[in-house]
Amino acid sequence: MLRLALAFALLMVPSASTTDAVAPDSASAAGDWWQGANVTGDWFGARSGIEQAGLTPWAEYTGEYWRDTTGGLMVGEAYMHLFQFGVDWCPEPLIPGWRGAQFRFSGIQAHQTRSVTGTLVGDLNGVSNLEAPNGFRLYETWLQQSFADGRWTVQLGNLLVDESFAATEFGALLLNGGFGWSQFMAANTRRLVPAYPFPAPGIRVEWQPTTTTYLQVGAYDGDALDNADGELSGNPDGIHFHLGGSQGVFAIAECGYRLNQAPDDTGPPGIYRLGASYQSGPFDDLYYDDYGESFVVSGRPPRTFEGDVLAYLAVDQTLWREEPGADDAQGLGAFIRLGAGAADRNPFNLVVDGGLHYQGLLPGRDDDALALGCIYVAASEDRRRQERDDRDFNGVPITHLSDYELVLELTYAAWITPWWYVQPDVQWVAHPGGSAANEDAWIIGLRTGLTF
Repeated sequence: MLRLALAFALLMVPSASTTDAVAPDSASAAGDWWQGANVTGDWFGARSGIEQAGLTPWAEYTGEYWRDTTGGLMVGEAYMHLFQFGVDWCPEPLIPGWRGAQFRFSGIQAHQTRSVTGTLVGDLNGVSNLEAPNGFRLYETWLQQSFADGRWTVQLGNLLVDESFAATEFGALLLNGGFGWSQFMAANTRRLVPAYPFPAPGIRVEWQPTTTTYLQVGAYDGDALDNADGELSGNPDGIHFHLGGSQGVFAIAECGYRLNQAPDDTGPPGIYRLGASYQSGPFDDLYYDDYGESFVVSGRPPRTFEGDVLAYLAVDQTLWREEPGADDAQGLGAFIRLGAGAADRNPFNLVVDGGLHYQGLLPGRDDDALALGCIYVAASEDRRRQERDDRDFNGVPITHLSDYELVLELTYAAWITPWWYVQPDVQWVAHPGGSAANEDAWIIGLRTGLTF
């Protein structure tokens, strides 16, 4: 609790944009560092020199403290951190004529004292989108090439699906993992597809026929862990690359429309996304066998399907700007996302999340942001029927059938400097794990981040 009190006190520090300039040279130098883009500054000019050659080294540290105050699996606390590091390279300064290309090589180091979701809360969505197995892993490593004045882009390498598809911009501030890689994807895919923190080989192609529309498609390794049982031992360091028919393929497509984002547009901007994914491989029916009877009653294996299709709609829309028509992002925005799939093979076949986002709510805190979000994950009726038959005919001690999980989250990100922020967070999780078996949980947390 001492750490929480200290962090909340930091919120009272004025942001970099409101810090008064100081006349003495030494104070000015300190002010330049305080208002710079990163903790380590320009490395006595070395960083600028490297960047002139097209190389951009970067590193970010994010730390979190969480406490389950009531409900879930157990009351307790946990700490975790994530260190991301890498280098981006644009070859054009060194190789004139090679335009529109970018390389990325990156890694992560993660640590947690224990899992907030697995040990404390037992929820589906993941209280923190930072959770990752302890240790170092190879992360995003790719080549991206643009053509035709940027209308075509091809990205190839060790990729993350959730970096490009099924995202919401206003929802990104919220810390619960369900606002990132939604449960309509995470819970319903047959194997672990490449999403944080597990990239995998893939290719993505994007076409922008106009300034307001785009279409992108991607194909990825169907098993980021190279292990049918989802065990980390199949790819513990992220450097095991295996492509084969047994792993299947995960394919996804998304089209989007950017509203009021052309140079002459003055209305509130928004972006509307519509997409669908396909994962190959056999999927078991959740209720029927090949004879159309309940497999938990007949004792026969469930019937199988070849592949699974999921669809989604995601909307980000600015509702009000403090200065209409200005480039300043201060104001109120809203987001909503709906994902769905067939109830016969997807255990959670309907997921809806949405919320509100306000940047610059407090006077003098133009870069701070407040967000309120809600997630609803519904269990499929076929899953409920399977559990009911297991209970009634086989005597399985199921006290609460799967029904839903509901999450409410409120968070505020306060920028102390351009390279340091603190973000208190509170979440309420109803029916953790998708049923009433566990008591509703209240969780408080604090995230802080540094850019080096």
